[in-house]
Amino acid sequence: MPPPPPLGQTLPPRRPPEPPKLTQAPTAKVMPEYLEANPGEAAFFDGRQSRDPDGRIVSWSWRVDGEPLSRGQAIDINTLHLAPGNHRISLEVTDDQGLTGAASGLLIVKQPTKDVDVALVELQVMPAQTPPNREVQITAVVANKGKDLVQNVKVRFEVGRTLLSETLVPSLSPGEKSEAKAKWLASSPGEHTVAAKLDPDNRLGDINKTNNSRTRAVIVSSQAVITIGPNPLQVNQGEKAEFVSHASFPDGRSAPGLKYMWRGPGAQIGHSSSFQLDTSDIPPGRYQINLEVSDSQGPITTKSATLVVAERRPEVWVTAENQDPETGEIVKFTAGTKPNFSNMEYKFVFGDGRETDWSATPEIGHSYEKSESYTVQLIARRAGVVAGQTSIVVRVKEIAYTVILRSDPENVRAGDAVTFSARVEPPVDDVEYRFHFGDGEETAWTRAATTTHAFSRRGTYTVMTTARIRGTRLVQSQPTNVRIERNLSWLWLGIGVAVIAAIGYAMWGQYSSTPPVGFSIVPRVDLASLTVATSGEMDSRCEISVRAARGEYQCRIEVDGALVDR
Repeated sequence: MPPPPPLGQTLPPRRPPEPPKLTQAPTAKVMPEYLEANPGEAAFFDGRQSRDPDGRIVSWSWRVDGEPLSRGQAIDINTLHLAPGNHRISLEVTDDQGLTGAASGLLIVKQPTKDVDVALVELQVMPAQTPPNREVQITAVVANKGKDLVQNVKVRFEVGRTLLSETLVPSLSPGEKSEAKAKWLASSPGEHTVAAKLDPDNRLGDINKTNNSRTRAVIVSSQAVITIGPNPLQVNQGEKAEFVSHASFPDGRSAPGLKYMWRGPGAQIGHSSSFQLDTSDIPPGRYQINLEVSDSQGPITTKSATLVVAERRPEVWVTAENQDPETGEIVKFTAGTKPNFSNMEYKFVFGDGRETDWSATPEIGHSYEKSESYTVQLIARRAGVVAGQTSIVVRVKEIAYTVILRSDPENVRAGDAVTFSARVEPPVDDVEYRFHFGDGEETAWTRAATTTHAFSRRGTYTVMTTARIRGTRLVQSQPTNVRIERNLSWLWLGIGVAVIAAIGYAMWGQYSSTPPVGFSIVPRVDLASLTVATSGEMDSRCEISVRAARGEYQCRIEVDGALVDR
């Protein structure tokens, strides 16, 4: 025993002894607790939600109707070997201390079903639109799309989800169709939903329930309001005239299912909500268009509208003399009307940002600066009122032209004529030329492609020509050089005089005792090949040599002044 405490002190309270530790059994759980399966389908049960609070589960044991089946946390049961009906699935779990827990679930194997597929393939309501207090016929078409005979097929008719009636189709063989009918007395105006449903309690075991109902809308209307527009309608003779009727109820809803009878001038009739008339043969004037509207029960109302046919509107046309011109080429546009109206004015809009003013002239010329496509618009008016318009497309292209210039000859003497010829490539039918000779002179514009020109002074001249294509486009040739030489006419004249004098002197020597005299020209050259450069100088003198028996004598004849005309 512990010693007693000293005087004046108390002992601490004694801790109660710990209770002995208890061992808890595991808790078994089967999931799902309830399962339906068709024969032959696999049924899956899971025991993994079983728990052991103070240990772990080491064993799962499954039984079907008390018969051991398998071990494991989960199990697949093949229902092919189970009879239709209820079967108990038992699970026993054991923990690591040998304690056990049990739970069970229910497996229902269904009875084999027939191959039944009853379908509602059609639902008809007649009429779909009706005035109040009229009877509506409802017809449902039922078909057996399965492979087995079905009997006592119930068809349920509803209006606005309220039961109207039920009827039975006695039997349906595979592929057979049958009708079920009902009647409904329409009363309150508005849109009503009529429905037909098959087997609402699913007593047939139908394998396809997606085709077991159909719905239709029935409109119970008050007196429809009929309007016609436009009213009045004015068109030009030859144009189409169209009237459109609109049928609606006082609350604004459209009124379908109506019949229409239009009557217009020239015995023209129509049977739809719109009415088109051809006014080509209707003389200008004012006409009444009549419309009668009815439903399946008879006429509802009649309406009328006014058609005004004005004088025929002309057909406006425009043409281009060339719809594929070149840049700069003037295109002639011509406008008119069919029939040919007098007092017409025209405006041409060329598509390149330019346009004409109003004019009574139906023809105009226009050229384009850029190569692209242009839409030319023509507007025609009469007495200030536009009568019509039309358009035409002009595709402008740009062709690269080359002017070729030739001279013949290229080297001539001053005062001689030089022939110049020009041509345009590729060839063009309308071209004018102007020749620039480089000496300050040039020709006027001419359609002649050839010209001549004489240069009065020596030198080298740069000659060019400019071609004017179709009156607007200018193209210049490459320059060509023409060289003009000195005029040697006076030189040849002096040489000729000297030659004649020498011949005469020699003939005189034959009859004279005077010693023979020789005649020569300095410089010594072949007269036929004598040329003088335009920039050079020539020693223009003659020498006469006299040869005698006793010696040779020379005399020198000099020309006073130049023989060459510079």
